[in-house]
Amino acid sequence: MCEHLTAAELLTRIADQRRSLRDLVAGRAEAAIARRPVSGKWSALEHIRHLLFAQQAHLGRYIPGGQQWSPFGYTPQTMRAARDLARSASAPQPSLSEVMAAWDELDLAFAGALAPQDSPAVRTALARNLKHLRRHVAVVQGLVREA
Repeated sequence: MCEHLTAAELLTRIADQRRSLRDLVAGRAEAAIARRPVSGKWSALEHIRHLLFAQQAHLGRYIPGGQQWSPFGYTPQTMRAARDLARSASAPQPSLSEVMAAWDELDLAFAGALAPQDSPAVRTALARNLKHLRRHVAVVQGLVREA
C-alpha cells in the first residue's frame, strides 16, 4: 500500500494521523475519553494506549537498544489483560495527557532512528503501523461522536 514511500514520508503520514487523533480528543473531558461505550468495548483512552503499544511492537526492533515498553501504553502482559474486557474494566489507567506525552517522546525517538534507515523492512513496518493507526483513529472518531 504505502511501501513505495520513503521512511521519512511514512513517518510524516504517521505524524499527521497522530495529530488528527490528538485533535479528536482535544478539549474532551478525561472521564469521557476513559469511559467505555455502551457496548462495553474499549474506550478511546484504551485505543490510544493500544496505539502506543502497537508502535513499539511494530517498530521497536529497529530502534537502537531494542524493543522497550512504555508503562503508559500496554506491555505484552498488560495487553493480554486488556483484551479481557471484564477484567480490565477496573484496572487503573494513566491519564490521556500522560499517554500522549509518553507517545510524543517515543515518536521523536523512533522518527530520529527510523528515517535514516529507510530499508524495505523499515518501510514495511512503518506502512503496517500507519495502516493500524488509521483503523484505530477511525474507531476513536466514532467513540468521540458517541460521547
